[in-house]
Amino acid sequence: MLVSDSLAVCNINFDYEVKTERVAQESDSGMDNLHTVSMEFLDNEGVVYSTEDIIQESWSKFRVVDVSDYTEPLLANDFLSKKIEVEFDVKLQSKEGQTIAIRGANGVFPMGRY
Repeated sequence: MLVSDSLAVCNINFDYEVKTERVAQESDSGMDNLHTVSMEFLDNEGVVYSTEDIIQESWSKFRVVDVSDYTEPLLANDFLSKKIEVEFDVKLQSKEGQTIAIRGANGVFPMGRY
């Protein structure tokens, strides 16, 4: 894939995968997943760590720093998403029970109707 320098967010040797996820799933009440965020991390050995099923530490946080309009560069010009900027400190756990901490992290991602 060819990425224009003007669109590139990261200019280091960093591999990523774009994945569309449904953020909130409806339940009987429709309220179960509000105010929750789940994260996964895949290490170099292929071990998946997740925030699911682990109690977060007192230092853990997930904070939305900014929300702004964002036009998808590869879609029609009238397709408008939101650009979400976040910062977070989380504890993740593998299925084997190993834990890791990610602290002082931040991220930017688009959110829209797909």
